[in-house]
Amino acid sequence: MMTAPTRRFAPRALDFPVFPWDLLTPYKRLAATHPGGALDLSVGTPVDDTPELIQQALREASNAPGYPTVFGTDEVREAIAQWARTQRESQCVDAQNCFPTVGSKELIANLGWQLGLGPGDKVLFPDCAYPT
Repeated sequence: MMTAPTRRFAPRALDFPVFPWDLLTPYKRLAATHPGGALDLSVGTPVDDTPELIQQALREASNAPGYPTVFGTDEVREAIAQWARTQRESQCVDAQNCFPTVGSKELIANLGWQLGLGPGDKVLFPDCAYPT
């Protein structure tokens, strides 16, 4: 009879907190118990079909020539700021200090350089933050 190998986990580098997606595991299990399971578009590569409503919205917006604004639209930035105020009670956030991105990992990794930060400069980030 073969026995399963003992699984070893490396210590977390720099004593990082639990990765935020790890906290979703019990909720994912619960959602899977419901009829039809869960629609998983949340972590990594999506495993479920994209809902027709979203596909239709993408089709309708597909013939919009030009690039989006780098800084985002006023409406998008205001929506982000409103969310931060209502969901995170962050009263210091307004539309002028929001920066919408696609690919936030790259933004986080490069933002200090892009802002010209150097030795001695300080950067604040929340506990629940991407490990980059």
